[in-house]
Amino acid sequence: MQLLKGHFRKSSSIDNINPNDIWVINDSSIIVNVTHHWVNPLGVDNASNMRFYIRKVGNDEYEIVNSKNFCMYDEMKLYTFALSTGAINLNCDTTDIAMSVGLSNAESMFYLAKQRVRNEIQIGLNVSMNWEKGYYNDYASGRGVVTNNTKYPIKNPRYTVTYYKRDDKTVVTSDGGIVCYDILMPNESKSFSWYTSYVGNAARAGVTVNCDEDWLDEITANLPFRGYEYTNFLTNGNWWPL
Repeated sequence: MQLLKGHFRKSSSIDNINPNDIWVINDSSIIVNVTHHWVNPLGVDNASNMRFYIRKVGNDEYEIVNSKNFCMYDEMKLYTFALSTGAINLNCDTTDIAMSVGLSNAESMFYLAKQRVRNEIQIGLNVSMNWEKGYYNDYASGRGVVTNNTKYPIKNPRYTVTYYKRDDKTVVTSDGGIVCYDILMPNESKSFSWYTSYVGNAARAGVTVNCDEDWLDEITANLPFRGYEYTNFLTNGNWWPL
């Protein structure tokens, strides 16, 4: 069976299969239904109905050519994105292979969307700051204020302070941390401070604020899509949500 892109369930047991669970379609095709017990990330046992599509390939040899509910998708940001953009249609994409094809189709589109969100956030998080070096020019400290001028809430925004030599190009060192351990809402500002133990002969410092990759995935997956963006992406490329 082709490579599946969903998360495999951590199996705890599979109930015994009785003859009523086996459908013989013809001499070469069989469908088998099973009840699968699996453990979720919290360690709780769950049960789901799984289906395997089996094909005869030799005298006494069979292979699984497709499945249904063998994989989990609900916690995948790419799956959420594929659903909301129409790359996956649950009315017809019901098997694991169909889901995997839909996820593969959505990957390049998801990458482009994520890059656009990243650029908007990098431009829209404005930082004002001041800093000073220690008495022996070995350490530095500073304070900054970041304002979220984007339309996105930013969870656990992170700052990076970079120290440069006098040519404003050569990097001496860099440092970083968390601005705040909550969500920076649009039009909201937060102050933060930092201390860097060694900055050498640094003459200038610059600070940027951004969010981590997981939160970028979260934002991108939950953009206000209407379900036809994937079709537009394939036909004319004009698919970005208003």
